[in-house]
Amino acid sequence: RAPAPAAPVDRLWQTAQDLLRGSGRIEGPQLLAELEGFSGNAGAAKQLLVRLRHDARVKVEVVDGTQVFVWLED
Repeated sequence: RAPAPAAPVDRLWQTAQDLLRGSGRIEGPQLLAELEGFSGNAGAAKQLLVRLRHDARVKVEVVDGTQVFVWLED
């Protein structure tokens, strides 16, 4: 049997992780805009941003007053 397709939320979470992992580091406002672009709404984008902020593989630095999300490991 084929595995069940991933739920839409899981796909969004995977895409958010892939985006940051691929970039290595992204400023918060740019990351939020990109998350909103593929999630389709600001609420979902903010939830993804919070999940990334609390993920052990992500470090949030503040550079000149702007949060920068950094992927720590592969």
